[in-house]
Parts: sequence; C-alpha cells; structure tokens
Amino acid sequence: ASKSYSIEQRNMIQKYMLEVMHCLNHLFQHQLVHEVVCSAGDEMQGVFYHAKDAWMYFRLMETFMVPVEIRGGIGQGAWTIRMEEVGSTYQDGPLFYAARTAIQKAHVSKLHRLCSEGFSDGSIDVLLNASYSLKQQQNLTQNLTMSYIECLYPFYDSSLSLDETILLQLMN
Repeated sequence: ASKSYSIEQRNMIQKYMLEVMHCLNHLFQHQLVHEVVCSAGDEMQGVFYHAKDAWMYFRLMETFMVPVEIRGGIGQGAWTIRMEEVGSTYQDGPLFYAARTAIQKAHVSKLHRLCSEGFSDGSIDVLLNASYSLKQQQNLTQNLTMSYIECLYPFYDSSLSLDETILLQLMN
C-alpha cells in the first residue's frame, strides 16, 4: 500500500489485500505454478503458467482494490533455479529479474500501471493498459461502478475455478 496512507490505513489495506489474494489464489489455482504470496511489505509475487493468467489475476486484484491504485510487472524469461517444494520467493532466474524490472518500470510510469519485460513485442504494455487512460478520466463513483460491473461480469478464462461465492465474498 502507498506510503501516502496512514499506518492504520496501510494495515487495513494490507489485510484486505491478503484476503483478496487468498480468494484469487483459489480462483486461479489451476493457472498458478506457485501461489501469489507477499514477498516484501505490500509487494506480491507468484508464478503463472501463462502471462495472460497473470494479467487476468492483476486485473481482478486491481478491480477489488479500488480506490487503492496498485502497480505490477509481468516478466518472461528462463526459470533457472526451480524448487518445486517451496514458494515463488525461493525461485530464481531471468524470469524473476524481468518481472522486477517490469515492476520498476510501472512505478516510474505515468501511463502504465502494469508493465512487462522480456517479451519480444515492446508494445505489449500499451495493450495491457488499454483501459487505464479511461479510468483516469473517470471520477471515483464511475470507477467503482465499473469495478462492480466487472465483478459481476468479469473477464475470465473458462478454465478458471470461477466460484461465485468467492466473488461475492470479495464484493462485500
């Protein structure tokens, strides 16, 4: 959570973020090599089978975190140190360095809240953030309304473990 919030607000945001992360990990259980976990403070890290699943996870996380703005990075590359019995924070390789670089790009970008690194097409960031400029032009009520609509009719892959009780839990 942003340092612009009070300590009490940051604690509340982080507790809520953990709840959302737990629910999304359940929804994406078949798309995750390693569950998304907290890696440092308010940072999260996970390993997905496909980049599109990481984007969909981020999109839903962002939706449930409104009005708190989040940023993210998606990396692609070799996964050289594989430790299957432990979580994503113990893994290593160019894939993870690319994700870290992508997050750093997102933190300095005024245009993108989600960035990528390691993909052959550099224009992917524009596609990942297609709705961001629209969100910036809307007021809080409009963005909340858009978020509720997306919760009711989410972009999702038919292979997701879409459990309506999980989505309802997040909406309350």
